[in-house]
Amino acid sequence: MPPGTTDVMSIANALRVPSDLHVFIGGDSCLQLYTWNPGTRTRACTSFTDLQKRHPYWSINIKGSYAGATVRRIAQELPTKHTDIFDVAVIACRLSDAWGDSTKAFAEPGYLDAEVAELCVQLGRFRRVTLILGGSAALWNLDLGYDVMVRKVVFVARSLGIPTIDGTQYFAELTRPEDDWHSHNTEANHAAYVTR
Repeated sequence: MPPGTTDVMSIANALRVPSDLHVFIGGDSCLQLYTWNPGTRTRACTSFTDLQKRHPYWSINIKGSYAGATVRRIAQELPTKHTDIFDVAVIACRLSDAWGDSTKAFAEPGYLDAEVAELCVQLGRFRRVTLILGGSAALWNLDLGYDVMVRKVVFVARSLGIPTIDGTQYFAELTRPEDDWHSHNTEANHAAYVTR
């Protein structure tokens, strides 16, 4: 291995990953970091600028990231033409439209499976995709029925050929206030987004 080559670079070379990737990133507010003043949340920011600095030859399209976005909105905001220009699409969604009374141990929103399936159909137009759905009930302080629902929609997405994870491991690394699900705007959280 030549001097200065990292393990990641070595793996990327072995897999013939282009150094000038075209990346589409979409999702909801789980992609945003918030500054907190006592009792209030202020303007959100993202780590996309840091990601671009770390990978200057990448072309990163973040036009699909919206606070409060539902699965349906994320699917609607995906590019419908020229998806072949993207080497990879990464979509992250906390499924927050399914929180609360609509998700209990034996009930969940009836529309969610269909919306996840439609999102997967749209994502099928991209060359490579990673879909991150849900997190966990423990992370978001929700009823355990949320975990059942997340597991189910992850399996739905996988059965439709979309590589999907629940993202719990990654969401757990981010600090956030005890009574909120939005992550802090800190250097450590920015670093977690950029290096994962």
